Amino acid sequence: MPQQELPCKNTVQFNGYYGCSLCYHPGKVHSGVIKYPIDVAEYSERNEEEMLADMLTATEEARSVRGVKGPTPLVNIPHFPVVWGFPPDFMHCCLLGVTRQLAELWFGSSSGEAFYIGSPTKIGLIDRRLVSIKPPSIVSRVPRPISERKYWKASEWYNWLLFFSLPCLLGVLPQPYLLHLSIFVRAMFLLLQKSISNEDGNMADLLITSFVCKFQLLYGTPSMTFNVHSLTHLAKSVKKWGPLWTHSCFPFESCNGQIKKYLCGNKGIALQAMHKFMLLKALPLYGHIYNVSERVTSHCNEMLGITSKFKGVEIDDVQLLGNPICVQLSDEERFALNFNGFIVDGNVESFCRLRKNGFTFHTYTYSRATVRSDKYFCLLNGSCGELHRIITHNGQCLILYKEVLLGDASEFDDQELGMSVGHIKRWMGTQENFQVRPAHHLSSSCVIVTLVNRSYVCFLPNHCVL
Repeated sequence: MPQQELPCKNTVQFNGYYGCSLCYHPGKVHSGVIKYPIDVAEYSERNEEEMLADMLTATEEARSVRGVKGPTPLVNIPHFPVVWGFPPDFMHCCLLGVTRQLAELWFGSSSGEAFYIGSPTKIGLIDRRLVSIKPPSIVSRVPRPISERKYWKASEWYNWLLFFSLPCLLGVLPQPYLLHLSIFVRAMFLLLQKSISNEDGNMADLLITSFVCKFQLLYGTPSMTFNVHSLTHLAKSVKKWGPLWTHSCFPFESCNGQIKKYLCGNKGIALQAMHKFMLLKALPLYGHIYNVSERVTSHCNEMLGITSKFKGVEIDDVQLLGNPICVQLSDEERFALNFNGFIVDGNVESFCRLRKNGFTFHTYTYSRATVRSDKYFCLLNGSCGELHRIITHNGQCLILYKEVLLGDASEFDDQELGMSVGHIKRWMGTQENFQVRPAHHLSSSCVIVTLVNRSYVCFLPNHCVL
């Protein structure tokens, strides 16, 4: 959990006894540091009544009671849950916590460890695999080498965990540790979906329990940090607060980044931020109150980051980008259209790009995409395809594509748990014949990870990819 919570909670830190504010695990000292190992004892969860009683006792006896130092002013807020009002944060706990911790264990441990893969040869192989990936534009950052991981942002750890880690570590990380990682990847995907069923929530809880128990067996008690322990509370957190992405620190960190842009010196930081914020809020009203020129209006819009509204063709919530070109379809394309009931005579208007629901897609011939690739997509029916042509016909926007054939990525399955990483599929090739669908059937992008002898298709858990 972020350290800013501690004054509000009035509890001890994570590195003190009873540092978990959600359960009564006391923590145990290992090499002078508090760890949270799995043992035979079963520690119950905290509840509101016991928490309030501990606050009262701590005040009367002037000492910490089961990690509670005293009352918190938050008890004065009506209906505020003093226990579950502070759920584990996905960004700090899972990404900057456990995911980064695993990477340091693999690449930064001593060479005598069974899980060590930090040799220059293996790191070089993973680096080459990572930098060869061309993610869709919905992914905010292109992959950087694992050797530069100390500079990675939380969003990069997110992409590494869900999409890149398993394919890039295949054949490098020993199989027991790779399968252990796959349990974590699957559990996080389930808890990051747009909507989560009770079945998915219960499955994620079982997977996390297995992951945490095996973590201690594979990496030892010294690795049982507070972040690893916090994973055991994630499933209940999701049941109370919704999917992990709905209550993470990502939007707050993003706002912090915007505030930093307002600062021009190291004096009067708070006043600088306040004045710049008020100025930007007043700018949109400036043009309405005063008779200003278009040049001034354009300058104000530039300061606000407002771009001109898209003026291209829009059909069925699909925005066609760029200028159309008149093309003559091939015999195979014409046959596919006619077979699906779209009779096309002569040339048609064709576009290279379109946008739908915040996703950008482009045809395989689009040459301006160099470090990213948006030619692969998912349809509403769950199938995947490679986009070949975007055309307009009788007021409709149609896409011609070749369906991507998918297979199970059984190399990441844990047979003992009967678990498969369902959002990562093997690329088995593409169909020879063209398929035709209305463009509004497009659902989302997908991530393609290509190795030397195989490729994988990774589906997104939601539309809020970071």
